[in-house]
Amino acid sequence: MRPIAFVLGGAGGRAGRRRRPFLECIILALSLAAFESCSKAQSVLLATSTTLLPHQPLTIKAPEPLQVVGSLSELRLQIQPLDSLSRLESGVRRRDGRIIQVGAVMLRGDESSDTITALGYSMSPGQYFLAIRPSDRDSLHPPFVAVRITASDSLTVSKIIWSSTRGW
Repeated sequence: MRPIAFVLGGAGGRAGRRRRPFLECIILALSLAAFESCSKAQSVLLATSTTLLPHQPLTIKAPEPLQVVGSLSELRLQIQPLDSLSRLESGVRRRDGRIIQVGAVMLRGDESSDTITALGYSMSPGQYFLAIRPSDRDSLHPPFVAVRITASDSLTVSKIIWSSTRGW
């Protein structure tokens, strides 16, 4: 707190100035609130090592309500290392060369749903995710209690994660 006191002319500032603890507390509280609002995010592990079967929807109940906390929300499917993602194709190219298309629906507690239709990719060292995101036409109304994923053919995934952040 010393830097705030110095900026406000309190302890460590010019001699003879009064400290303003109330003002210091207000500035500190506003700073913390601003930091917290910028850093809100949700990341929920929904499943590990699972296989999506052809045209058989897989419904996964979330361990906590899934929220949309920012502009970047996506359902991430971590694919097996031998399968590949291609920016030229909408889906996952399995090792046998077949393109697998994947779709997802977000489910609310009252059994209503919102479809997410845009496909993208999230990559970090050694990890490749097919990211299913809301398109410009999709409108999400959380909280969601489950997700339903459908694939055009069988596809094994290492992890399924819901992620929502404020974006960059």
